[in-house]
Amino acid sequence: MGRVSVVWLGLVLPLLLGGCPGGVLVDDDDASADDDVGDDDAGGGDDTGGGDDTSGDDDGGDASFGSGSNFESVDGMFAYLNEQRAGYWSHERWRGLPFYGSSHTTYTWPEAFQWDAGLAADAQAEADAVAGGASPSGYETDGNPGTEHLWIDGVDTARYMVSGREAADIWGSQESALGRENGFMRMAVYYHDPGGEGPVLERVGIGAADEGAGHTWWVLLFE
Repeated sequence: MGRVSVVWLGLVLPLLLGGCPGGVLVDDDDASADDDVGDDDAGGGDDTGGGDDTSGDDDGGDASFGSGSNFESVDGMFAYLNEQRAGYWSHERWRGLPFYGSSHTTYTWPEAFQWDAGLAADAQAEADAVAGGASPSGYETDGNPGTEHLWIDGVDTARYMVSGREAADIWGSQESALGRENGFMRMAVYYHDPGGEGPVLERVGIGAADEGAGHTWWVLLFE
């Protein structure tokens, strides 16, 4: 091979390898923690949302957090959400309800969601209502034994809501509802995508409300 051909290959090959999600996609839809996301993907209480400042953006009530929450602001959950989307970007996509839908490899939803103040106000109103004693909206997942349940409303529609309790001091454990350790949350959010059989949702708003006893009720609302 001539010198020109070698140089051309050296320039083009990295571009080809760095394109769309590729490689072997492994279906790891069990309730155990996954190996394809680094340990530093866990959200921290001091996470500020990766530059997308959500403070003061919504028109609803103010978010509040139980004493046992891993987060101190909705910015932390927003950052965690997008970190997990990025970490699972090479994973097969999931459409439908967790464990009742199907996997596929058609990517239509974005890797990272954009913050929406109006959705945040609606999400906060829902979180406040549930913390005040209202029933959560949508379908209750059965979860794995001992795992906090998720509620899912409007799956694969133009307005999609996922909510659940962050029980006190269990973030990052197998019992956590909203963390990456829960297979239901992974399929509902972290690699969810209807793959053309539903609308493309690109924006999210998040609400949180102190339920008492150290617990926090979270609502993620997508459009």
